[in-house]
Amino acid sequence: MTWTTSNAASCSASGDWSGSKNKNGGRQGTGSLTSSKTYNISCIGITGDSASDSVSVSVGARPTGNINLRGRVDGSNWNGSVSYRIFGPETLSGNSINSSMEHPNVYTGTWTFAYLSGGPPNSDYLGVNEANSQTLTNGGTITYTLLFSNNQPDLDIVSGPVTNPLDIIRGESVTFRATTKNIGNSSAVNSTIRFILDGATFRNLPQGILAPGESRQIVTDSWTASAGGHTIEVCADIYNNISESNENNNCGAYSFSVEELITECNDGRDNDNDGNIDYPADEGCACGNGLEADCPASPWTPPPKENPECNDGRDNDGDGWIDYPDDKGCLGSWTESEEGSGGTQCSDGADNDDDGLIDGNDPDCSSSSDNTEKALKFDEF
Repeated sequence: MTWTTSNAASCSASGDWSGSKNKNGGRQGTGSLTSSKTYNISCIGITGDSASDSVSVSVGARPTGNINLRGRVDGSNWNGSVSYRIFGPETLSGNSINSSMEHPNVYTGTWTFAYLSGGPPNSDYLGVNEANSQTLTNGGTITYTLLFSNNQPDLDIVSGPVTNPLDIIRGESVTFRATTKNIGNSSAVNSTIRFILDGATFRNLPQGILAPGESRQIVTDSWTASAGGHTIEVCADIYNNISESNENNNCGAYSFSVEELITECNDGRDNDNDGNIDYPADEGCACGNGLEADCPASPWTPPPKENPECNDGRDNDGDGWIDYPDDKGCLGSWTESEEGSGGTQCSDGADNDDDGLIDGNDPDCSSSSDNTEKALKFDEF
């Protein structure tokens, strides 16, 4: 406020201010006003006369708005501890954010957000989704959305487990496979993946290091399928070697059925019309070939002989050859006589003395009844 005077001897204030005032005029601030005020001034002249004046100031409500804060981690809402400042017509601060308004009824004007510390565990602060500096208007709202990104790995079973083949018959060899992917933001160290068949561990296999975004298929060795319903489950990082951003996506399961192979021995029919149906009623099914017909005859094997000539270490027929297979008269080690039915050495079609000549072409054979192709030498006497 300002006032001016002439020929004043003294001046004083009343109303919403007080005290002596400069008789020659002056200026004085009111400070921040939150309500209406009236300021009076009276002066006495040098001749004894007086004069006064007054001014009233009306103060309306100051315009305000709201400032909201939100948090998100990799696209998901987050509430928790975080330190920040917001600079504007005044300075605001806080140590947490949630889904409700953090700073209601603040003065309008330009506000600037500053992150200090905190946030979700194992995460990095990326900034605010909106501009750091925003203008708040009367009755309006501005929002600062703090963005964080988790800096941990995250193993996810993205495919499987499945069987190979998909359609399975009892007795077939079956393998299981599954694909694991690291959907996190840092590398996953070596870990172990477990395949669980019908509730029991089938195989523990190494997973290996997975970079962010990398995937790997793991295939087991084979299992011999048994008929009926089964469930194969797979779980990554079974020993918790890895601290993950999400520990709830490490497992997957698949149920499958193994069909019984239909043969004559389990089809409920009398296929060979012998009055007996399937195994074990039909004796033909004992052959294991899936047929009800009588088992085919086995090849005949002569009964063992006690010390047959073809296995006694002696030249029983004097042909210079001993036992089977050297003596051509022996059909096997079980042959009772070396003379057998194999003919003589000079009629058996074999080169018995390894001279390149056979039977009648061998000069050592005098006739087909001669039983030695071997030439007689003096050192043999």
